[in-house]
Amino acid sequence: MSDRTEEGAVVLPGADSVAPSTAGDSDGSVVEEGGDSGEGLWEGGKVEGKCLLIGDSLVRHVDRGFGCGYKQKRMCVCLPGARVEDISRRVNGVVGDEEVVVVQIGTNNLRRDCQSVLRSRFKELICRLKSTRAKIAICGILPRFDGRVAGSTIRVHNRWLELECEGEGVQFVDLSSFWGKRDLYQKNGLHLDKKGATVLGRLISSGVQGFLN
Repeated sequence: MSDRTEEGAVVLPGADSVAPSTAGDSDGSVVEEGGDSGEGLWEGGKVEGKCLLIGDSLVRHVDRGFGCGYKQKRMCVCLPGARVEDISRRVNGVVGDEEVVVVQIGTNNLRRDCQSVLRSRFKELICRLKSTRAKIAICGILPRFDGRVAGSTIRVHNRWLELECEGEGVQFVDLSSFWGKRDLYQKNGLHLDKKGATVLGRLISSGVQGFLN
């Protein structure tokens, strides 16, 4: 399904070619601000497993904490540069027989979409996800420390998303513990460092643990 695997995270083909003019991770391969993710990202077919985590570059190394205790039954799919709509358009092509699907997405929409547009995109994503047989969990958008998006914008969105998930019967994974934790990020203030990735993985695992018991 992919051209490589990084510590349990499947990085789908073509993902790293998104918006080549933008800055990336410290290794030069992760796109920081996504562009058009293209049609080739999901050509590998559906992923099957007990728990599927889909996200942008922020989930690349969460294998350090995600799935502790049931690693043989989880899969993490990393889409560097992806936005909410990129996942929404292709849900039915990648979600197989998972018991749980967790989505960590949205940071790449923040500088492009106003609140009303971003909310409509999440509504569409939730609708698409609910059309599958999986139990759904949506993560809040992580804080950014790159000075490009106001913290209040993220807080307002996450509060709305939490209420929207509650109304739709979808699990919301609260990541508010990252506020004020600049030390969990790389120098660019956007991507997580190794410790941050571990913390994110554990928070996601804790947030969906009830589904997996």
